[in-house]
Amino acid sequence: MLKLGNFTFSVDDYPTSIQMGGTSLTSIQQFPGGRKSVQLLGNFLDTISLQGTFMYQGAVSKMNKINDMWMKKQPVLLTAPGFSPRYVLITMFHPTYYNDYQIDYDISLEPIDSANSDAVIYSSSSAASSSSSSPSSVSSAQSDKVQQKYTVKSGDTLWGIAQKFYGDGSQYTKIVTANNIKNPSVIQVGTVLIIP
Repeated sequence: MLKLGNFTFSVDDYPTSIQMGGTSLTSIQQFPGGRKSVQLLGNFLDTISLQGTFMYQGAVSKMNKINDMWMKKQPVLLTAPGFSPRYVLITMFHPTYYNDYQIDYDISLEPIDSANSDAVIYSSSSAASSSSSSPSSVSSAQSDKVQQKYTVKSGDTLWGIAQKFYGDGSQYTKIVTANNIKNPSVIQVGTVLIIP
């Protein structure tokens, strides 16, 4: 059973495809003599795409339910067979109305970490490209908070900085995203980083 927030897709409305998956951010350095250093810097979930058709009686009300969730701009829970439930933000909803009994839909969902409406939500075409995106919408509660800053010192790594501030080095991706860092394996001494 496929559920998006409070909406359950019926057999007739089920998407023709559900595109899920993600990308791993890796840093590969080659050294003289043929040696390589490979660092796995984190996994990012790609945008989820749902495409299908609302059919038969009730097609218009189904379209309106999805539209209402999209307009609220709030995280919703996506439950799909064979996948762990995850919170998503509806970033695109394109219904194509043919008649009251046939409405094609195209929905894009951006996976997020939490259902917390105070969470900072970054806008990007995919989570994998979030290292080059900038914050586009921050709740008013978040924007009132003072952000911490850190000046990079010799020998610092993003992993180490994340370990210091979050107690978990794997959270370095938050710093990468907040600072639009294109290559996480290279940070310059003296750079002032925003710590979200």
